[in-house]
Amino acid sequence: MYYLTVSKTIEGTDIEKVKSVIPEHIKWVREQIDNGTIKQSGKWGESGGITIIQADSIAEVEDIIKKDPLKDLTSYEIKQFFPDVKIDSTSQSV
Repeated sequence: MYYLTVSKTIEGTDIEKVKSVIPEHIKWVREQIDNGTIKQSGKWGESGGITIIQADSIAEVEDIIKKDPLKDLTSYEIKQFFPDVKIDSTSQSV
């Protein structure tokens, strides 16, 4: 299964602290991409990010996120993501 996570910097967080952790966060994301856990990740707006994670459950996604160096500086919203759903007359529609 795939999960979409939206992270946002916690209001009031020192932006310099966030900037200092970004290189470690990027390294962690690249490691997760290399091992197949993260399928895509990127910055979203000025103070957040979006990541697609492949996992068996939301609990597993939460365990993965706990290892993100930014975990204490951001909040996360997690939703199941269905990338294979197509909307047209020949396939299942949403």
